[in-house]
Amino acid sequence: MTTIPSIFVIIMLVCIPILAVVTSVVLLCTYQSPMDTFGAALFPKIISVIVMSITFLIPMTLPFDVANVNSGGGLNGVLPYIWQGSFVAIALVITLIIPFVIMFYESGGTDIPIWRQFLCAGISTALIFIIFGGITFGTFWFLGTAQVDIIDVSTTDFSSALSTATAGCTTCTQTGTVLNVSMSFVVYLIAALSVVGWAVFLVLGGIGVSAFPMGFIRTAVLGFMKREALTEEQYRKIQKEIAQETGELIKVGMKVNDLFKGGFVASIPNRKAVRDFQDAVKQVEDDFKLAKKNFEDGGGSIFIPIGSLITGILISIISIAWVVHIILYMTLPTPIYGFLNNLLIFADSLFNGLSWIIYCVFAYYLIVCVVSGNALIARNIPIFSVYPLKWRDTLANGFLVNTGIMLVSSIGALQFLSTAFADWATLSTIDVMFSVMVKNMIYVKFAFQYIHYVFFGFVAIGLVLSILDILWNALRPKKRTDGLKKFFA
Repeated sequence: MTTIPSIFVIIMLVCIPILAVVTSVVLLCTYQSPMDTFGAALFPKIISVIVMSITFLIPMTLPFDVANVNSGGGLNGVLPYIWQGSFVAIALVITLIIPFVIMFYESGGTDIPIWRQFLCAGISTALIFIIFGGITFGTFWFLGTAQVDIIDVSTTDFSSALSTATAGCTTCTQTGTVLNVSMSFVVYLIAALSVVGWAVFLVLGGIGVSAFPMGFIRTAVLGFMKREALTEEQYRKIQKEIAQETGELIKVGMKVNDLFKGGFVASIPNRKAVRDFQDAVKQVEDDFKLAKKNFEDGGGSIFIPIGSLITGILISIISIAWVVHIILYMTLPTPIYGFLNNLLIFADSLFNGLSWIIYCVFAYYLIVCVVSGNALIARNIPIFSVYPLKWRDTLANGFLVNTGIMLVSSIGALQFLSTAFADWATLSTIDVMFSVMVKNMIYVKFAFQYIHYVFFGFVAIGLVLSILDILWNALRPKKRTDGLKKFFA
């Protein structure tokens, strides 16, 4: 591999942050509820955009580490500490900034003074920080050791990379063919964040690899099935049915309101009834919008479902490429074929920096898959619907909670990418740091032998959930209010 020109590095340093910010703003505008106007809840929205931008930027940093290796490793002495400082900052964002903004926003009201909001938010955030800090510090004493298997390596570069990877560690002792590396608290914090990030990424990213392309296919299928030109008589008939059902839901809604006024008991039957009521209201709204569209626009443009279908098919190629790459390169102890690694190395031979562009496409796609997987889970699994990420129906605080979850997953995504492109990113500081510390952390190292099979399992779950979601929305019966009226009688 050859050295990347400085001008290209500068261009990437400018373009990648701009792309991250633009994507974050688009996601916020796409998912935010119509009740949140531009000026409403501006503080959590700004924090959400910043946190989401960081989420996209974290996986994009690997090529700069690779460029350092290719240019002779001039930054090897400082890069470990730059990475450590970055991860500590992320931990502070997760445990301090995001909780504070959430608590400050939720404790607000027209009759609550701002000093009380600061006080409530500060106390709540301090408790959260103490709990997470206590758990991390407590587990450090029996998990803060990495057990590295010793192999014969004569490569000077690897020895140098190993020394930078273990920067900040306290002691190293050898037991037979195992090197016991005692981590400093900062290094353990990075390892712990990475393990948690892996867990979140496996679920959201695995499901999202299937859910993201299937989301476009879902739009196409429902667009074809529900596209129907209505006559005025048909439209009036549907309006009458919707008005009748709306009247019934208003009566039920008054009962729901009385239930909350009398002190809502969060029992399973109560929560199920409220959720069924919300689903019924959403379905009536969707039916009205669809009927209006079919009447006024003759069912809408046929090019929208066609475009969605083509887009879904095209981006599914990237998902398939990821699945194939995991099978060929990451599943077995000895890789069968380098696949995407070979693509990046070949791209380097054609044009200095082309591999960066290809890497960014695959890395960016993974983070978008995390967003898609998060939305699919919230839409289909009620237990995860406390702060659901819903299309055009997410309040500012809910979006901020989800950006925090995705920020954690981006750390797992970075480690996944450094492992997936290990041939291309060989001897990079972050790759060696993850390979030495995280993958060999005591009591956890054995899980990494099977972690890619778990990823496949969530890819399959995402595919099943996506298909069921399409079938349910295409064939579901109309929500009846009889059961709700009986419950709230």
